[in-house]
Amino acid sequence: MNSLVNFCKFGYLKYGIIVVMLMGMSSVVFGQEHNSTNYADDVDLEGRTYDRHHGDGGLEETTGEDVEYVTEGSTMRYFVMPNPLANPDYDQSNPFVFDDIFSTFNWTWNTTVAVPFANPTFINPITANGNTSPFVSITFGAVAADIGDNTNTLSVLEIPDVTQANACPNGGVPTEMTVIVIQKPQIGFNANTVAPNIGEYYNYQCLGTLPTENFSITFPITLAEYVPVGAANVEVKFSLSRGTTPIYIDRVQALADDATTLVVPIPDDQIAHGEYVITISEITDRISRKAVTFNNGVITANAGTYTWEVMRPVETGPIYRVPNINGFTNVAPGTP
Repeated sequence: MNSLVNFCKFGYLKYGIIVVMLMGMSSVVFGQEHNSTNYADDVDLEGRTYDRHHGDGGLEETTGEDVEYVTEGSTMRYFVMPNPLANPDYDQSNPFVFDDIFSTFNWTWNTTVAVPFANPTFINPITANGNTSPFVSITFGAVAADIGDNTNTLSVLEIPDVTQANACPNGGVPTEMTVIVIQKPQIGFNANTVAPNIGEYYNYQCLGTLPTENFSITFPITLAEYVPVGAANVEVKFSLSRGTTPIYIDRVQALADDATTLVVPIPDDQIAHGEYVITISEITDRISRKAVTFNNGVITANAGTYTWEVMRPVETGPIYRVPNINGFTNVAPGTP
C-alpha cells in the first residue's frame, strides 16, 4: 500500500501532469452514457482539477474520435474512475484512497501499424486488496523515422470482484482510446557559409557604434516538429554567454512552427563587442511537455553550440605627408 501511495502522491502529483480520464466498465465512453452510472466531466484530485479526456483537438471535428498524441520515449499516466456499482464504498471525490477498491483493471495495448516500433511498457500499481489499480504509467517506445501517423489502441477493462453486490461478475465493455505516437522535435544550427569562415557554426556582424538598447542576435536554425494537429508550440531552452560572462542560463523561448531563426534579445547592460556563444540544451513541443517524463528533443548540429561575434569595423588611418629632408631619396625610410 505504501508503494501505491508513494506512486500517486510523489511520483504522480508532484509533476502536476494532466490526467486523461478513461471511464471504466458501465461508464461514459467518450460522451456516451452506459447504464445509469454517472461520472463527472472533471474531478478534483487533491486540489487539482483534471478534465475527462476529450482528445488533443482538431480530429474530433473531422472523425468524431478522441485521439491522444504522445511523444516517443515519453512516460504518461492514466486513470480510470472505478465503477460505483462494483466499488460502492469508493469515494470518487478522494480518488487516491484505494482501500475501498475491489475491482481489478486490465490495461492492454493494440497496434495495427505496418512499420513496427517498440511496444510501450506498463507499470500498474497494486491496490490494498491485491488487485491491479485504476492507474497506469506507460512509457512509449521509439518511432521509426518513416512511420508517420500510427493508430494504436489503449484499452482498459474493469472486472468486479464476485463478492460485491450490484455488479455483474464478468465485467463489461472495455473503454478504448486511440493513441498516436509521434517523433520528438528536432533543432539544429545552420552551418555558416559566409566568410570569414572561422568555424562551421560561427558568424559575425560589424558594428562601429553599438546601440544602447533593443539589440538582438539572430541565430540561423533548422527546426523539425511532428505534431500533426494544431500548433506545435515549440519551446527551446538555451544558455548564452559573452566571453566569460553568462547572460542567460536555461532561458526558455517559444518558436513559431516554421521558424528558421532564433532571435535572442541582449540585455542593455550586456551590449558590447565580442563573442556571444549560445548552447541549446532542450527542445520540446506541446505534446512532449504534457508527459510526466520525456526524452529531450534531438539536437542535430554541433552539440547545439553556435558562436556569434560582434566585431568592430577596420578603419583606415589618416594620410601623413613625409617632410622634404636634404639627402632624402625616393626610397622608403629605413631602407639601407
